[in-house]
Amino acid sequence: MNDITSFFFSPPGEKDEKRGPNCPPRRTGFDPSIPILYSENKLPASRRPVATPEKRQEPSIRMPLNNIKTIIQCDFDSTIIAEDISFMILDAFADSSWRNFLEEYRVGRMLVGDFNSRSFTMVKADEKTLLDYILVRIGVKIRPGFTELLDYCSGKGFDFVVVSNGLSFYIEAILKNAGLGNIEVHAADTQFSPDGLKVQYIGPDGQEMQDGFKQTYTELFLGRGYRVVYIGDGYSDIIPATHAHHIFARDDLLAHCRQHQIDCFPFDDLHDVVKGLKQLSAV
Repeated sequence: MNDITSFFFSPPGEKDEKRGPNCPPRRTGFDPSIPILYSENKLPASRRPVATPEKRQEPSIRMPLNNIKTIIQCDFDSTIIAEDISFMILDAFADSSWRNFLEEYRVGRMLVGDFNSRSFTMVKADEKTLLDYILVRIGVKIRPGFTELLDYCSGKGFDFVVVSNGLSFYIEAILKNAGLGNIEVHAADTQFSPDGLKVQYIGPDGQEMQDGFKQTYTELFLGRGYRVVYIGDGYSDIIPATHAHHIFARDDLLAHCRQHQIDCFPFDDLHDVVKGLKQLSAV
């Protein structure tokens, strides 16, 4: 068994330096027998969407990525950048009561669309003021390895797309400020008004969505025949990630994968993702 094969097929309990000594035995893809701890809106279990076996995309980790069309679906806040810009905007420009909505969202009494629309309507600042705050005062930095990741994907012919629960205006501005303004981005639309921001998630069909935004795009890519590689960090990444063929995870997403023995690559920065993609391409 060579290094790459052993990376994926180590016997249960066997320690593997590439995986880390505390990783559980690997499981790949979505398994409906594993309880999902979080649906994007944290609904009670009785109201969570259930993935049926017919909808499941069975991964094949033996197949090199360069033998099939591949798309990298990547989160933005706390993944491409270290910060969560949405929360930073709300802390700086909204009334502190927005955190009451956050608590409602976290316990499953509010959908993500409702949370954003109610919270951001308290932000009265215009776009220039918010972008000055983000780009100048905060000085948001792209996580190391992002340019190398884009270059690797381009060289391999992989599509790369950002799908985020964040707001498109700041995502696009941050990427453009870093000289990366040509990246495809799907995130919440934002309209500026003296009465507050109007934030909406518009799905691929042009209809407004209140929940499941990331998952909808994952399913869209799978339906188009893509091998989906998912990169994310948070609770809202759990359901879409577990429908993907390969997962790169950190923070809460990584904890969920480890707890439920779902195959994933841990990453600290995006150089780690490039290394992982190279390993997958060499299988």
